[in-house]
Amino acid sequence: MEYIELIIYGVSMCIAFFLGAYVKTQKEIKIVNPITTIKESIDEHYSKRESEKEQEIYKTIAENIDRYDGTSRGQKEVPR
Repeated sequence: MEYIELIIYGVSMCIAFFLGAYVKTQKEIKIVNPITTIKESIDEHYSKRESEKEQEIYKTIAENIDRYDGTSRGQKEVPR
């Protein structure tokens, strides 16, 4: 009687293993590395900040061109 229980238990464990392996291969599970996600968000933040600085510089230059009258009156300092 004990042998039958051991055989049933062993077979059920094998079935559960193969069923789990089959289900895992059917699903597309993407593992996301949190470190790369954080690094990408930081890089995006810095590139956005640099872009805003460049836009401010070009805006100041354009305003200086519009205000130019042959002298330095009304000219703004270009941020660096």
